[in-house]
Amino acid sequence: MKALKFVLICLTVFGLVLFSSNVFAKQTLIYGTTEKIIDMDAREGVAVASLRQMWMATAPVILVLTAEYGRITIKYGDRGKRYAMIEVGHIGQNIFLQCEAMGICAGIVGAFYDTQVAGAIKTQKNHEPLIIMPLGYRL
Repeated sequence: MKALKFVLICLTVFGLVLFSSNVFAKQTLIYGTTEKIIDMDAREGVAVASLRQMWMATAPVILVLTAEYGRITIKYGDRGKRYAMIEVGHIGQNIFLQCEAMGICAGIVGAFYDTQVAGAIKTQKNHEPLIIMPLGYRL
């Protein structure tokens, strides 16, 4: 059986390029292709959309985890939204654990305006941001 791809990780590295990668629902490992979406610094836009938490704009890496509810609800109905949130939580936890193992600091932001974050990162249509994870090293 082919796994559903309904979670998208958008990645800003040093604010220079934005990438996305689809994630399999059954495994919290990144598979598939990675494509450049925009060639601009999106960190300030994400910080402004996050209730002006401007400290985020200084993070060298910002991950935005989004879900495409339409794809998962086709198979699971409204319960699919819950599965998407659970999966994004698992992915976030694995990112935290891997960062800790590598000596990288990770944070989590849930206070943001969905449409503004989606606009800042130019995410795919119908993908809703669920969590934002700024990453960096301790100073």
